[in-house]
Amino acid sequence: MGVEAYSFENTIARGDQIFDQMRQDALSEKPLEDEYFKAVGGEHEQVMEIIESIRQDKNRIFSANLPNHGQIPNLPIDSIVECPVVVNSSGLHAIMQKPLPVAAAGVLATRLMWVETVVEAALEGSRDKFVQALLLDGAVTSFEMAEKLADELLEVQSAYLPQFSKKEQS
Repeated sequence: MGVEAYSFENTIARGDQIFDQMRQDALSEKPLEDEYFKAVGGEHEQVMEIIESIRQDKNRIFSANLPNHGQIPNLPIDSIVECPVVVNSSGLHAIMQKPLPVAAAGVLATRLMWVETVVEAALEGSRDKFVQALLLDGAVTSFEMAEKLADELLEVQSAYLPQFSKKEQS
């Protein structure tokens, strides 16, 4: 601790610059050049290749995030999973995978339940579900600690989490 590896402020400022430029490009009447989509590396560069595969019925393989409809047999149905897909003119089609090792499936099932619980807590403004989410995360090791942390976080973030203040908290 005490050693700054990178500037958080500079990272945010650079992200804001990129976002502002993208907004200007999106609102402009001028068409985007094809090279625009290839200018920055990363996952989004595959968008053009995926669109091309759909339009030209190419049957190419990509990785994509899709609802689990059994392609990973030992993970919860409808959870969002990254998996290999075949892309053609009829869309994205998940490729069936072998079951994950039991330990990996258990860890992922817990993470998926954590995500569901966080979302439910936020949508419902449920302090109880927020406490459950803190416990599922694993960083908090006792119910009492989770309750204390939840109360402190909800208090300091109350301006951004109005759904929690509208309910009487238990």
